[in-house]
Amino acid sequence: LTVYGPNKGLYRSDDSGDTWLNMLVDSEMRGMAISPENSDVIYVTSSMAYHSGGFGNSMGIMYSTDAGVTWTEANEGMAYSYGGMIEVETGEHPYVWAWSPGTGIQKAEVPYFVTSIEEINLENDLLVFQIQQVI
Repeated sequence: LTVYGPNKGLYRSDDSGDTWLNMLVDSEMRGMAISPENSDVIYVTSSMAYHSGGFGNSMGIMYSTDAGVTWTEANEGMAYSYGGMIEVETGEHPYVWAWSPGTGIQKAEVPYFVTSIEEINLENDLLVFQIQQVI
């Protein structure tokens, strides 16, 4: 849940809303989306302005790949670090779509964990499998 206002931000409840944990403090929090393919991938948006850009900076678009423990900015290429509505597609190669006041619609690939297994044949009788995890 995102809440806009002084010292508000992103909240999580693990008990159907009886109690709430503040995961990220931000007074300009506007939206949140969770990847349907990997619930550890969370996006949040923040914006000082909601109808146009140019009123200072806010967090903009942030994402977490570890269920909200750490956060990374995703504002590259944006005129202003503002974010509004946000959605994550489903499917094998999903995109995140975010609306940003002053810059319009933003689209980016969703970082999620993909495991690939590569077979390496070292000798005739020995097979080694290399497992890679990519974000």
